[in-house]
Amino acid sequence: MSLAASIALALLALHLVVGAWDIYATFWLPPGSTVSWVLQGWCRHWPVLPFAMGVLAGHLLWPPYMYLDNGEDPLPPGAVRAAVVERPVDGPAPPR
Repeated sequence: MSLAASIALALLALHLVVGAWDIYATFWLPPGSTVSWVLQGWCRHWPVLPFAMGVLAGHLLWPPYMYLDNGEDPLPPGAVRAAVVERPVDGPAPPR
């Protein structure tokens, strides 16, 4: 199994466990035991936590083509590249 498949499987398992816990906590535990309530409490107690989650999400989801300088195009033709990379800074998008 490749590394990407292992990571995908681990993330799927994590989501299933958290989802199962949330369902269990919603129906059989006292109010405030769900994942969202716990995270809200942590974020109120440690305000840097939402900032850190935003930085992490930004780094995970930032388009990789901004850093490629070897001619490779990781995006399919006509995807975000046409809207972001080829658009003039001071004008509308070029016609297709």
